[in-house]
Amino acid sequence: MISTEHVIDFDNLVLTDKDVFDDWEYLICEHDGSYSQDSQYLYFDYKGLEVVIGFELTIRGWSWYKPSSYMEPEDGETKITDVEIDVDFFSIEDEEVTIDKDLKKNLLEVVKKYVSYE
Repeated sequence: MISTEHVIDFDNLVLTDKDVFDDWEYLICEHDGSYSQDSQYLYFDYKGLEVVIGFELTIRGWSWYKPSSYMEPEDGETKITDVEIDVDFFSIEDEEVTIDKDLKKNLLEVVKKYVSYE
């Protein structure tokens, strides 16, 4: 059981695993410019404690594609224009923690460091 007095230093979390969709450009092309999925997770170690942050991830963008012809090669481009992250889960050592406004803001900053499309 975790003490309610336990403090997590979010700057010293060590990423151990992540369960986040990838190949964002493909998802934009295949889903007409928008893709969203909940149950995305980042797993961290903090001084021997397992810390998990869960969130919904939504991406938006555009793409175009021109197939090849006899005279010209294929061409295309995909651009991610918007990323939304909604943190909805936080646990320490398998104990879910209630997320208030301030904690949600801190967790969002952590997720942004590890979820990137650039």
